[in-house]
Amino acid sequence: METAILLWSVAGPGVVCICAAVLALWVARDQNGRGTSEDRWAGPLAAVLVVCGWMAAIAVPLIGRQKISWWPAEAWQQVVWPIGLVGVLLALCAPHHTARSGEEAGRERSRGEPAGPGSPTLAWLHRDQWFLGGLASLLVGMLAMPTGDGWGDLLPWHRGWLVAVVGCGLVNAWIMQQVALSGGERWVLWIALAGLGGPTILAATAYGGLAEWCLGAIAATLMLAIFALIVPRSGCWSALFPAAFFAVAATASGRFYTYEDHPLWLYCLILLLPTGVSLVALLLGGQRLATQVVASALTAAGLLAGIAYRLLLAGQE
Repeated sequence: METAILLWSVAGPGVVCICAAVLALWVARDQNGRGTSEDRWAGPLAAVLVVCGWMAAIAVPLIGRQKISWWPAEAWQQVVWPIGLVGVLLALCAPHHTARSGEEAGRERSRGEPAGPGSPTLAWLHRDQWFLGGLASLLVGMLAMPTGDGWGDLLPWHRGWLVAVVGCGLVNAWIMQQVALSGGERWVLWIALAGLGGPTILAATAYGGLAEWCLGAIAATLMLAIFALIVPRSGCWSALFPAAFFAVAATASGRFYTYEDHPLWLYCLILLLPTGVSLVALLLGGQRLATQVVASALTAAGLLAGIAYRLLLAGQE
């Protein structure tokens, strides 16, 4: 049993993500090895490849351990499709670093266009990022709500949790993107990784299959986080989009499957942990990078320790 979990929920997702990261790096880099590609679509395409690789990685535990078909029967498994959709849309429309010649940069400055990541040619795409992502996130919230004869007594919970999944997913994704675009693209995935910790602990106390799936998401995100640290401008930070929505959907599933009556503040803490850590990172944006990273790491560790203590304490009671 333990070997199967390590194979399907740890090793499999990790290998898939490394392959996707290497492919995305090949697309994002100049083919002559001089740095970032001058193709304005190279960054968005690399980001989409990373997201697709992350989604393929978290599908490995579902296929290997849960034996799912193309359309799973359980609500907590069905969210894999809308999470992939919202992840691809947000990654495709996000600002990405592109190489521009001096002549192009001069023309952009003369037109009063801001410098920085992203391409003015794709401004229309960036402008619609959160509109398109918001629409797709509604599908995540809808499919995260379990339905059927066995769930009728929990229907009153659906409104609140649908709003929580959509709202918290968008807020977490947006603020982590701000960290990435403020110079944290090499380490922002560690915030997303911390955001997956709370749902995993909750799932471990509620439902084994969901916990194994969360473990696969952690393995996939960890591999990309390490890759992003080693290789700058690899586009790996885009995996924060599906990871953000996976975390909130898994939290909702954990709530529906648990028999424990945890307090509302605990679920709010689990849902918004990435936002709390990102706020610390942004508030310390003017400090040294080491100070910013250490403060964010300590904040995440403290919040996760409190979540784990409260959930495990409730389990013992």
